[in-house]
Amino acid sequence: MEKQWRKDEIGMMKELFTPQDIEQIQHHGLTVEQVQEQLERFRKGFPEVQLIRPCTVGDGIIRLTREDEEKYVAIYEEARLKGRAMKFVPASGAASRMFRGLQKAFQLLSQSPQEGLHQLDEASRKELLEVISRLHEFAFYPQLKERLAADGMDIQ
Repeated sequence: MEKQWRKDEIGMMKELFTPQDIEQIQHHGLTVEQVQEQLERFRKGFPEVQLIRPCTVGDGIIRLTREDEEKYVAIYEEARLKGRAMKFVPASGAASRMFRGLQKAFQLLSQSPQEGLHQLDEASRKELLEVISRLHEFAFYPQLKERLAADGMDIQ
């Protein structure tokens, strides 16, 4: 059952979604409420995931057949040619590994701001320094620099 929107919420929806957006949302089989809930999840953030084991074929991983692979490559190519896909990033876990030291540092700093960095093991400290020294290479660097400046901080 779709939510009944209050007048002030309807006004907010008009600002957030164009009629074309609403049409596209419905075309995908969703309601405006579902999209709002998804956006709210991003706004609030997601709880940390506690992994219990690695994914393996048959347990979280599906092995594509040659036919499946060809089908999905064709779908991607069609979208790319229409300008709907610009980049493909496989979910290989590289980002998780790349930021492991940074995540560990943040965790330790949040628990003990005074001593957090001293508690890092050598490998995590090295990873953290690598990320910091190459921060300017990340795609989000300009936005991070701007955000820090808005908060009165210099990224250097």
